Amino acid sequence: MSAEPDNQHERPHFVTPPSRDHRGLMTLNVLLFFASGVFAIAAVWFAFRAYFALAGTVANPTGSELAAIDVCAAVSVLAALGSVVVAVIIRGRWGVVFGSLSGAALVGAVIVAALLTGPQGILRPTPAPQPDLPSSYQPCYSGSTTCN
Repeated sequence: MSAEPDNQHERPHFVTPPSRDHRGLMTLNVLLFFASGVFAIAAVWFAFRAYFALAGTVANPTGSELAAIDVCAAVSVLAALGSVVVAVIIRGRWGVVFGSLSGAALVGAVIVAALLTGPQGILRPTPAPQPDLPSSYQPCYSGSTTCN
């Protein structure tokens, strides 16, 4: 018999890679998370300014106002999606925490984007219906003697 150990029954010794420092990824995730919220709030603000006139006039948003709403909503969704991707890269306990928060931010950003960038007519106030007048109707003018 030989004095050498039997190598067939030994467990292989794998070298574990050094654990990566996730602080940079966590910082990126937090920045993307907050960017998503900031741009969602900006989209809501632009939509409020475009569609709701506080002076009692009917709002008619311009193309640049609609573009600002669309851009802010799109950046919000992309930032939330990036936050989810970074959370998946982080993995582990912090990945689950950031993934949960990022997933909620993504759902919120998609809802805000769908509501604000959907059919642009849903937020505009509709004019009051006009009554059907008979064909013989003549409006009254000041000083006129023929009135209906």
